[in-house]
Amino acid sequence: MLKCLLKGENITCITYGGVGKTYTMMGSITGGVIEEKGLCLLAVKSLFERNDRVRLTVSCVEVCDEEIKDLLSDNEIDLMIIEDPIDGVKVPERVEYTIDNAQDFATLLLQAHQRKLNRLNTYPSHTIFQLSFNTSCLEDDLTWRTTTLTFVDLASNKRSGASMKLLESDSIDYNMVAFNSCIKTLSDKGTEAVIPYKDSKLTQLLKNSLNGNAKSVVIACIARVYCSETTMVLKYAERMRSIRASCSCLLYTS
Repeated sequence: MLKCLLKGENITCITYGGVGKTYTMMGSITGGVIEEKGLCLLAVKSLFERNDRVRLTVSCVEVCDEEIKDLLSDNEIDLMIIEDPIDGVKVPERVEYTIDNAQDFATLLLQAHQRKLNRLNTYPSHTIFQLSFNTSCLEDDLTWRTTTLTFVDLASNKRSGASMKLLESDSIDYNMVAFNSCIKTLSDKGTEAVIPYKDSKLTQLLKNSLNGNAKSVVIACIARVYCSETTMVLKYAERMRSIRASCSCLLYTS
């Protein structure tokens, strides 16, 4: 997938299921130390090893109870979504950092992880890391494209306990229902139905990844001790696998 990324194609990686999603994506973090690297850090490390001149612009947000919060800032405001006719869905108020090595990304990863823990959300939240960089297309360096690598750690469908309010559990289910509805519509061959991206903040943010402007990888995380959940996860993983789309690249000229 990194080969495609360096050629200018957008890449999205999604972890979906009930157990092991955050471990797979973010790794094992204990006491502010990354004990085992997850997919995010391994991919960024490999990207810099392939091209040490690349400069990444990094952002990280979480979707919690239909609110978008910045995990790289102490600001607690609900971030706004806008849809640009050229660049697609954007979150203009989010904080972005420019990095040139994997260690800087590890620092941002730890900051995002700590902020998520400190907020003590009663609602489970979805985490979206986005990394972008410009690549030259022609020898004169006057034409370039912006390439985006997106990591999505979807919240679990499981209830967090008997004390969770009904409204809270309904809210997280609503996000996942909206996501699954988009996947079902996209996977239905021959349909001309409108894809319901605007049904939730989560699906709005993932529109650029699901609408054919990115190559996507879905990692289905399952455990045999949760039979009914495993069946559901595999069912939707098969649906996502059946989606076919053509990835396009936007070229910019200075």
